[in-house]
Formats: sequence, C-alpha cells, structure tokens
Amino acid sequence: MDHECICAKQGGVDDFTGEQWQLIDEVIQKFRNKPGALIPVLEEIQGITGYLPESVQRKVASDLNLPLSQVYGVTTFYSFFTMKPRGKHQIRVCLGTACHVRGAKRNMEHLMPGSMWSRTSDGCGRRHAQAGEGG
Repeated sequence: MDHECICAKQGGVDDFTGEQWQLIDEVIQKFRNKPGALIPVLEEIQGITGYLPESVQRKVASDLNLPLSQVYGVTTFYSFFTMKPRGKHQIRVCLGTACHVRGAKRNMEHLMPGSMWSRTSDGCGRRHAQAGEGG
C-alpha cells in the first residue's frame, strides 16, 4: 500500500513576513555543514521570530538535513526555546527547594495575588488563568 508523506505539507507559514523567512534562510545558510549548529540556529531564529513553531522546525530540519525528531527534541528539551508566542516581558519565579525555602511562594503571591501557579520542568513557576480571565 502506497502512502504519500504529507509532512512537508503540514504547518502553514504562520504569521511571519517574507523578510523574516529570508532572515531564517540566512541563519541556516550561515551554519550549514557546521557540526553542532542546531542550538545556535534555533537561538538565532527564535530571536527573529519570537518562537519556534512546527513550520520553522520543519524548515530547519529539512535545510540542515536533520531528522525533524532531533529538531523537535532540542526545541522541547531546553526551557529557553518555545513553540508558542510569548509576551514581550515574562516573569519567572524559581520554585526549586532553595528558592521555596527563601520565600518564592511569597514572591509569587506579591506579584500576582490569588493566582494559580504550577512548577514546570525547568523549576520555574507559570501562572494559570483563572475562571473569568481572558486569554
């Protein structure tokens, strides 16, 4: 049974401009054929786009001749990469043991009274919208 690969057909062009796509191409060209280039490529591209959606990851994988799983694995492993747009300013509060002992929860409550927080894999707190809040 023949199956057509639709991988390259999925993922749109997101909301990036032609200029951004051109800059992405330039970053990839700059690092092409350099060992260990994936993280620097992703860092520079995220600096251009603000995040690394699937369409960008597919382009990086294709143009650097890497498996998409490798690009996705690096993107999701490191907390400084994001696959979703973030706000211009982010507040991160450490929730590790040492931070907890020194009053991290108090700091969170001071910043956002009554909000719900959770610990993420990178040890930082993330705020969750509560009922009635937009977004």
